[in-house]
Amino acid sequence: MAAPLNNKNAVKWNEQNAMDFCLKVLEYVKNNDDCISLSDAFSTLGSYESQFVYLKERFPDLDFVPIKEAKEIIKGRIMKQGMYNKANATMAIFILKNNHDMADKVETKNDTTIQVPTINITKPE
Repeated sequence: MAAPLNNKNAVKWNEQNAMDFCLKVLEYVKNNDDCISLSDAFSTLGSYESQFVYLKERFPDLDFVPIKEAKEIIKGRIMKQGMYNKANATMAIFILKNNHDMADKVETKNDTTIQVPTINITKPE
């Protein structure tokens, strides 16, 4: 027998267990100094990154603060490891640029002066 129309029996996730999962990810990141990516945390907890994407789409009103906090912890961890030579600095820069929206600082100094041309207007005779 087929399931009734709009059957929700197979839906695993609700807002509460989605938030519980996010809190587990945050706890894992806080307690494991060798965790340098959310993907690592997700896979260690028996999940995967695309599942988090699914949760964000399924619960658009849910504020995923624990995941944002975990991402910031990871970002700081990678920066420290790169600066104190505990990780390859080039790899740390690569990860920060590609996963944490960081970029090299670009400064442009414009020392060009603009001269306004002088226009002489004469009255025809």
